Amino acid sequence: MKVLIFGDIHGNRYAMDALLCQAETLQPDKVIFLGDIIGYFYNPKEVIKAMKKIPNLTYIRGNHDQMFLESYENREKREALAKKYGSSYLLDFSNDEIEFLSSSIPFLEMKHEGKELFFCHGTPGDIYNGRYYPDAKEDLPFLKPYDAVFLANTHYRLFRKQGNSLIINPGSLGLPRDGKGFSFIRLNTESMKWTYNNLDFDIHALHKEVENYEDFSENNKAYLLRRVGEYL
Repeated sequence: MKVLIFGDIHGNRYAMDALLCQAETLQPDKVIFLGDIIGYFYNPKEVIKAMKKIPNLTYIRGNHDQMFLESYENREKREALAKKYGSSYLLDFSNDEIEFLSSSIPFLEMKHEGKELFFCHGTPGDIYNGRYYPDAKEDLPFLKPYDAVFLANTHYRLFRKQGNSLIINPGSLGLPRDGKGFSFIRLNTESMKWTYNNLDFDIHALHKEVENYEDFSENNKAYLLRRVGEYL
């Protein structure tokens, strides 16, 4: 089975549209999104619209998705989150869009071709907020009995062997923090061979959008300009 895996899109409609074209070309058997539509960039509604076009999509909830859903009925909480993570927390969503966000699952266990795989946004021990970085000195707990565990949340690519298990992070499709590019993974579950793939899209258009946007959080705007500026 050919699986396309990505995470941390964070309202980046340019990267999402580019991935949609890739999915149409690659025609994977399954697409797994490791979470975080909400936060940072400004077009989560467009991202949702694009995701609905992807066949065989599994959407695993991220920590920002969870925070947004928990705060949606409370304007004060949404404003507090928007001060940290940008204006997307203040957008009004349709019932269908809220339903899509709410349809996400906390994690995925997959058994295929004799392999046991686990997918979540954080870590097996903290599925929403856990963070496991490439320079972590300690082992990751709760790996058994999985042959591979796929994580997101840090926005860093990661590949590590721990005992008989693999730990893999595809990096961030929308907002990479490791300087390695806007990325996703293609996985063959039979051979357990996988490759990182970088997305090509109009980064100048994304940078200009951030420049012109009246963000609720000036700190978020400055952060995005710095991160996107690394790729200009």
